[in-house]
Order: sequence, then structure tokens, then C-alpha cells
Amino acid sequence: MALGPFLATQHFPPLLQKSTLGKILNVSSDLASIADSDGGRIGYCMAKAALNQQTASLAADFTSQRIMALVAVHPGRVPTRMSRGTGLWTWRTRQGNWWRLSTS
Repeated sequence: MALGPFLATQHFPPLLQKSTLGKILNVSSDLASIADSDGGRIGYCMAKAALNQQTASLAADFTSQRIMALVAVHPGRVPTRMSRGTGLWTWRTRQGNWWRLSTS
């Protein structure tokens, strides 16, 4: 959902104004694209589309608050059930509680 990032973002401006490198990065998805919709996963797609709109709107609002960047990024698909096994990344190794991803 986009509500969590929105509520969290409301608390960041005072802290980010103290930094010369203030940034807010939202993780989006290509599934937020209305033009490229292939159906299914409607809740996820709607949440990511809302996150993209929120990012664009807040970026405009924060221009006067010395926040250097407010962006949404799509890091690439990982082959999971939700992506129907397709993706740019593959699971390679597990190190502790973290999975290392690779494009090869």
C-alpha cells in the first residue's frame, strides 16, 4: 500500500533539511504502468501506481524544503510466482539472512 510510505515521508522533511544529501527513495515497479498492464495482481499494481503519483506530488511539494531528491525506482523483476517466473534477476546465494541477487 502507498499509505505507509506516505505517512513515513511526512516525518522526514525536518531531518532531511539538516542534511546536504537529503533523499527519499521509493521502490516502485513496472507493474504500476497503466500502458503496459497485462492484467492480474490488481492490488499490487494499484498500490505501486499510487506510490508513483505520491512520489511525483511530494517531490513538487518538497522543492522549497531543501530535500535534494524524492524519486521512485524500479530495480527490475525478480523471478517469483507474482512475476510468473520471469525477471532480470536470479537468486544465487544466501549469506546469513540476506539473498544475493545476480543478473547472470
